[in-house]
Amino acid sequence: MDYTSQQGRALRVSWKEEHHQRVWATVAAYAPTEEAQQQQKAFFDSTGELGRALAAGDPNASVLLCGDFNCVLETEDSTALNAAAQTARGGANALRTLLTQHNLLDLWLTHRAAVPPSSAALGGAGDARFTHWPAAGGAPRRLDRIYASAALATGGSARECRHHPLGTLPGDHCAVQAKLGAPRRRAGGRSKWRLPTALLSDSEWRDTIKSDLAAMLAFSGWWTQHATVGPGGRWELFKSRARDTAQRRWRERRRKAAAQRWQQSAAAVQASLAYAAGAA
Repeated sequence: MDYTSQQGRALRVSWKEEHHQRVWATVAAYAPTEEAQQQQKAFFDSTGELGRALAAGDPNASVLLCGDFNCVLETEDSTALNAAAQTARGGANALRTLLTQHNLLDLWLTHRAAVPPSSAALGGAGDARFTHWPAAGGAPRRLDRIYASAALATGGSARECRHHPLGTLPGDHCAVQAKLGAPRRRAGGRSKWRLPTALLSDSEWRDTIKSDLAAMLAFSGWWTQHATVGPGGRWELFKSRARDTAQRRWRERRRKAAAQRWQQSAAAVQASLAYAAGAA
């Protein structure tokens, strides 16, 4: 155990893989409610209970931060009329700062942006959108979340992140489940795709990216299909689309280059044959 707070609201446990020597850390958090704004803000501060838990132990560990955060960071994570105001409160802002400091990403949002909304694995049957339904009939919200180190969330290790239906476990909160695995590798052994730098001077590809970015910012065209995805999710989705268009454009360029080389080779062979025939 690396850290446990006196109030019992934050706990960090770490371990090392026997074969790969990779260090993992799980941090559990139970934040004060929004009614106690000063206590919540202090809890999320870098010197507060959660900040000390995240700073404890190996700084190079792969971190999973899980818990009930009792606040929302995206407007679509609450059905309340004042959802936007909820995301701007002191506690929410302090949590954003802490997540940025430790390079942690919302695993559900990141995975949701990479999976089609119609997929049964995400957004389909059995995947609740919110994780808390107040017994008194208040606004449902997504208070329970899993944050992961950016390398885990986007490096091919995340297999799934979903919310179980209310009632699967006792209480008025949904269970949040994440599945991780070894990073998926591409053919040739490379685990991460890299943008071919030649595309940076490809005007056609650059125009495509500029157009898609403008549509995302204006919330028009294809992006109107994703009205329930917040700013963070839309950004992750935009990056995924940019990668897909880059891969398609690069394959197209390679096919054209191969065809051009073949034509040049055929022309050279024909010229050689014509020369040989003339010499004979």
